[in-house]
Amino acid sequence: QDHPKLCSEERELLINTTLAGSAATHKKSKSALLTSRLFWGIFAARFITNPVWWFVAYWMPLYLKQQYGFTLLKIGAFAWIPFLAADIGNMVGGALSGRLIGNGQKPAKARLIVLGLSSVVMIASVPAVYARSAWLSIGLISTVTFAYGAWAANILALAADQFERHEVGTVVSWSGTGAVLGGAIFTFFVGKVADVGYLPAFVAAGVLPIMGFGLTAMLNWKRSEGNSAQIVV
Repeated sequence: QDHPKLCSEERELLINTTLAGSAATHKKSKSALLTSRLFWGIFAARFITNPVWWFVAYWMPLYLKQQYGFTLLKIGAFAWIPFLAADIGNMVGGALSGRLIGNGQKPAKARLIVLGLSSVVMIASVPAVYARSAWLSIGLISTVTFAYGAWAANILALAADQFERHEVGTVVSWSGTGAVLGGAIFTFFVGKVADVGYLPAFVAAGVLPIMGFGLTAMLNWKRSEGNSAQIVV
């Protein structure tokens, strides 16, 4: 609000919105998050589902080399495809929930619908490990990352739908800690099984998102019927 290039209208808007509420209220709200079903629903979803992205990002090059004999040059030529699919999924997932909202769905419920659909699509990870063709495997992995992109866009939007403005940053950052923890644990798990085979990792990557959505829906669905964003204990 002290920036010299702000006009008076912008400065007033900042003071009346972004800076609204006392520090004591914000502090109380943050501590209340730890007893919020809504927060733990988002935390659980990111903890359980984020490992899918870590698995693709860190293990796919080695998988393509070991399973299909890809050279480093070949990995560089084709391993970018699942990441492009994730970018497209980000946009499609946001557009789909936006369309549902435009058709009359409550925002949080629209996010949950897309989260559920995306979680089911990510089960494409299971047939990917059985694919005899490297191109089919990359195609199925790209389907997984497409769905993950749609999922990621909506899990973050769900936080904005369910919580007050001054709580959103805390919810996203704390649940992001859960996402990193889940990814680290899953990476350790993959390292343990990769020498034997990638089947357990691919199956887990297909099943975990559905489990994560189940927890999120259980903790958030009733609340998604409402409009206001308040903490439910």
